[in-house]
Amino acid sequence: MQLAAVIFTLLMGLVTALLVYSKSRRSGSHVYFSLLVLFIGIYPVCNYLALHALTDQEALHWAKLILFVSIPQGPLLYFFAKTFPESRFIFNKRLQIIVILWLMLNLILASMGLVFKTVSIHNGAADIGPGPLIPLFGLLQASTIIGGLVALFAKLRHAHGVKRRQLSYVFYGVFVSFTLTFLITFVLPIVFHNTLLLAVSPIFLALAIAIIAYAIIAQRLFDIRTAVVRAVAYTLSLLTLSIMYVAPIVYITSSLLLPVQIQPGKFVLIVIIISLAANYYERVRVWFNRATSKIFFRDAYDPEQFIAELNNTVVATLDLNGLLKGASDIIARNLTSQYCVFSITETATAGRRIVGTQQKNVTAHDIEGLDDMTVRMSERVIKAELLSEGDHAVKLILARNNIEILARLSTTAGAADVSLGYIMLGPKRGGEQYNARDVRTLETIINGLIVAIQNAMRFEEIQNFNITLQRRVDEATAQLRRTNAKLEALDETKDDFISMASHQLRTPLTAVKGYLSMLLEGDAGMIKPLQKKMLNQAFMSSQRMVFLIADLLNVSRLKTGKFVIERTPINLANLIQEEIGQLRETATSQSLSLTFEKPKEFPKLMLDETKTRQVVMNFIDNAVHYTPSGGHISVELMDKPHSVELQVHDDGIGVPKAEQHHLFTKFYRAANARRERPDGTGLGLYMAKKVIIAEGGAVLFKSREHKGSMFGFSIPKQTPVDKL
Repeated sequence: MQLAAVIFTLLMGLVTALLVYSKSRRSGSHVYFSLLVLFIGIYPVCNYLALHALTDQEALHWAKLILFVSIPQGPLLYFFAKTFPESRFIFNKRLQIIVILWLMLNLILASMGLVFKTVSIHNGAADIGPGPLIPLFGLLQASTIIGGLVALFAKLRHAHGVKRRQLSYVFYGVFVSFTLTFLITFVLPIVFHNTLLLAVSPIFLALAIAIIAYAIIAQRLFDIRTAVVRAVAYTLSLLTLSIMYVAPIVYITSSLLLPVQIQPGKFVLIVIIISLAANYYERVRVWFNRATSKIFFRDAYDPEQFIAELNNTVVATLDLNGLLKGASDIIARNLTSQYCVFSITETATAGRRIVGTQQKNVTAHDIEGLDDMTVRMSERVIKAELLSEGDHAVKLILARNNIEILARLSTTAGAADVSLGYIMLGPKRGGEQYNARDVRTLETIINGLIVAIQNAMRFEEIQNFNITLQRRVDEATAQLRRTNAKLEALDETKDDFISMASHQLRTPLTAVKGYLSMLLEGDAGMIKPLQKKMLNQAFMSSQRMVFLIADLLNVSRLKTGKFVIERTPINLANLIQEEIGQLRETATSQSLSLTFEKPKEFPKLMLDETKTRQVVMNFIDNAVHYTPSGGHISVELMDKPHSVELQVHDDGIGVPKAEQHHLFTKFYRAANARRERPDGTGLGLYMAKKVIIAEGGAVLFKSREHKGSMFGFSIPKQTPVDKL
């Protein structure tokens, strides 16, 4: 009886540890539990060998081994209690280090004989001589076992459903077996010197393993049913093979080797049985797989059929609401969920919507909270029960809305991809937990659902495109009309102001210019050279002011349609020479070289003299002002077969390439020009282009920043008057 209990406990411990560990090697609770069950299974073997030792020295040796497999059990129980069901390895790193160091200290002390000093076996009973540090061993075991039980009990109080049943089995199984084992193997032998019950201690450990094994299989403690089912199926298959195939072969072989006569009928029957076993073994194996699956997976589904059914549904419709409703029905039915709803984020044609197997009111505040927090999580499929303390806010939102599974509709986890929304699953109808296969299946279908939902969204947008587009066009048109009306009113007010101001400035400026001219001509008496120089500067400034006012008036006339070219026969060479004469003194004062080779003969052209003079003055004046001291300005007038060309070259600041296409627009000035001459208006080049085009010509322009510019125009000869 005792040996049977030892063998049973050992086998149960080894099998259970192997199954749990193979299920998840990275889970803290799986690893701690596997080691705990393994040490529990090995303990009875050492205990049995110690009680049946032939010598006291051998008994002491096995007693030390008992300590080696007993000491880790308390800490492992404590670690398991702290990590289950969250599955994390580290719960309190400092405390974990302390417990491990204490464990190692006890192992060292046990190996030195300071816990068990002597062990004597008399008539199957042990007489233990305690060492001086046995209280330390007892303190370690008692504190870690009590700590683990307290942690399990605290989680048991707050657990619900299947999780509560799992914790109940683990807590009561561990409490009863560890308490009785501790009393029998430590308290009674050490305190009361009674070792009569040591032989039955494996029974209590076997009881603990049996209860936990039941929780693993029936209550799905670690969701290892698949491994159990396959193990049972293959065991039954092999047993059937042995009965139908191996046994007849052994019988025939033994008959051939031994002097036993086999009747022909029996021989034929055995051959038929062997043939049937060989041909139907695969069918037998499949049948056992199905039979065991029905026992262990009453609510199971075929993931491939589930995904195929879902794909057929989502590709059959482009209506978004219909797609979401059909998909939620299939998901809820296969996963046996109380409900399944999709929460889809706001789109261009519709606000946030929640569609599913039932009406679910999840507030916008909760959705926004999930959006902010789930992007920092590493999983797309989130199980509420596995959330850690760091995700307490998410856990509260899920609990408030009775959500067991939250699946994020994004192609990747985290913030790298924008989420379309969520799949929300309620608890299972049978009160069970969602297992790893459910999570994997959801992970598999998410990408397909994202594509289908995006296609349905695009189709919905296309359906509403004409209505949306027409509404937006109408709104934009109305806005443009209102804005255009305001701009026209402002532009008209501006033009009226410019026209009025220009006319008002023209009269006093004409008087100023006239009096300056009279002073320069000596009508008021002789003037000194310095006075003449100053009066010339004033006269030129007034002349530029006249040109500026003329530009402003011309801008106003362009707007009102009163801009008229008044053509008269002019000699362009003489006009250019006159304008250069007015600017030469300014150029000389700035140490600039201003050259112009006047053609000896040049045709007269039908041009607007005043406006053309403004153009010439503008080009040369700009060259003077934007060329640094010591620079060169050359003016060239060329008589070509069909046109005449004026080119003003300088080696000044030039125009940046990025700004050249804006240069001849109204009020525009390049950035470097604004820095060099802040008082400009940006009207000179604009009006120059308008005048030249109105006269039938074209503006010439070429520039490189810091290298200089060329401004000019080309005008067809049209009908020359005569030649000088």
